[in-house]
Amino acid sequence: MWFEIQSFVRNYILPIIGAVAAIVGLTVTFSPRIREWLKPGPNPGQAKTAAAIVYRGNEVLMVRRRGRGEPLTWYFPSASVKGGEEPAVRALQEVRAETGVECRCERKLGERKHPDTGVYMYYFACSFISGDATNLDIGENSGVEWVLAADAEKRMRTNVFEPVQKFLQELRNEEQ
Repeated sequence: MWFEIQSFVRNYILPIIGAVAAIVGLTVTFSPRIREWLKPGPNPGQAKTAAAIVYRGNEVLMVRRRGRGEPLTWYFPSASVKGGEEPAVRALQEVRAETGVECRCERKLGERKHPDTGVYMYYFACSFISGDATNLDIGENSGVEWVLAADAEKRMRTNVFEPVQKFLQELRNEEQ
């Protein structure tokens, strides 16, 4: 019950408070305890997924999902996060399991509730260490490829998160 109240306050009440404060020119400040409670994040029971944007120079590792009626075709290796699993660790495990590639998590790019799927997403920039990209999960994927960062967004048919777009731009800038 408490998480329903927290979610309602976070998603409905706070935006109204913020809009009213902006209209009347006030600044709203919450105590650290309230800020922590209202911090964005997944709701209990909400599906969570960790995505790894693995890069090797100006290329990124992409997997081609088998058709399941979803808009995703090409995307970054990703895995469901359950219970107390650490999203970054889960992302690295999935890269290895799906593609045979070893990588290192360099930084968290961000997190959000995906606007197309409603899943709470964690995004990580990961550097390539070793391995040949191979489709090791033929039940879920139909292909694995290294793709130029400049072409990655063109392959995806879904809403690309802005911090991921910026990261891909960084990689494109490095190739010039």
